[in-house]
Amino acid sequence: MAAWLLVIMIAWYTPRTTPLESAEAMRDRFERIAQDVATTVERDDPIAGLTREQTAALMLSVSLHESSWRVDVDYGHKRSELGAVCIMQLLGRVPREAATDRLVCLREGLKRLKQSWAVCSRGPETRRLAAYATGNCSEGLKESEAMIVQWRRWLAAHPPPRRVAAR
Repeated sequence: MAAWLLVIMIAWYTPRTTPLESAEAMRDRFERIAQDVATTVERDDPIAGLTREQTAALMLSVSLHESSWRVDVDYGHKRSELGAVCIMQLLGRVPREAATDRLVCLREGLKRLKQSWAVCSRGPETRRLAAYATGNCSEGLKESEAMIVQWRRWLAAHPPPRRVAAR
């Protein structure tokens, strides 16, 4: 799954010139992000009604929208103006390690995505991430729609790999 996620990241990321990271270092870091997302969804249940692959791609969509996968955010050197941490841009009661441990960040992000997906289930799918974006289902509708539309585009352009059934 990690290889598929990396394809999505590279295909849809708009490179930005940054003195903080070379292109080679960024690709290596993206490989680690893809692996960590894959590990996270393999260790935990996917979002209700979604496959593990769909859940992983949604996590990438949210993290790209929230942090642009910036190296300084990923490594815990920069927070948002509101104090959000890590590539999932977590606010509020956040495990201290989330700022510097990507797996902790992703696990907490997945937990919050599941909560938002469940509590914002009324109405169109494009509203399912409103609570993730703002803490409630009536605000953050534009942000939610942007993340969902991007995710759907990714899945249409890069269908998930087929899983081989275990024998």
